[in-house]
Amino acid sequence: MFRSKTSDVAPELLDYNRIWELLDEVGTAGGHSEDGSEIEHPFAPPPREEWSKENEMAWKLSFNPLGSKIDGPPDSDDTTIEYRFVKEFILTLYEENQSPACVDGQPGYDNTAEKYQEGDSKVYWEALIGTQAVFKTASGEMIAPESAQYAPWEEFRQWAIDVEQGKDPAGAQEKMSMGLIREAMQTLRFRENFKYVLTEFEFHNRPFKNESSQLTYDEVLRSFVQNKMGHAALTLEEQLRRDPSRESEIHASLDDGDDEFGEAKE
Repeated sequence: MFRSKTSDVAPELLDYNRIWELLDEVGTAGGHSEDGSEIEHPFAPPPREEWSKENEMAWKLSFNPLGSKIDGPPDSDDTTIEYRFVKEFILTLYEENQSPACVDGQPGYDNTAEKYQEGDSKVYWEALIGTQAVFKTASGEMIAPESAQYAPWEEFRQWAIDVEQGKDPAGAQEKMSMGLIREAMQTLRFRENFKYVLTEFEFHNRPFKNESSQLTYDEVLRSFVQNKMGHAALTLEEQLRRDPSRESEIHASLDDGDDEFGEAKE
């Protein structure tokens, strides 16, 4: 997959702004378990998650409590809702039985809980508005050109963040389509994963600079693996660099027989 996105002139280098495309292909292809069953690829969730019939029913049922706040039928993605009511809708949907937001893998859900509805709607909402929809630099250069399609959600997201911070921004009565909300939810995990991959590149001093920025295969693979594995994929030295608050814990581990790179001493 990596090679299919590089040139014959420099087959070992991938344009930085094709990382989204690479993860899209990885997530679409999926993976396989040891027994051959189809599973989600460890490096990326699907670019857009599919909802079951039960999920779709929860979606439609969530329209009922809002009444006149929803402008249109529950089975149409063209139905609109004012900005100020979007959070209420999301939290209502979250509490519905078979909600697509309150399931294993989604932000805020604890799959070790005994009861079905043990998710945290606040955590989910914070992830939904805290994850970029459009990925670009502070100067406006696009890191992921494909993400430009989510610009309308990005506008709402910035408005919602201001509200959460106690500001009173204009635009509360502006409307957005329910189809856009659905798309934001179905692409959340993919976008969140992409955000964390970018964080890995930046940690290793390989941030996006401009459209000519490139990455080697080793740099891409390392970031994908470390994003998946978290601290388990890091040396103790790297863990300390990322989280200085764990200094005493990490030094205790070193004293028990690990060298400065987290490897066992002879």
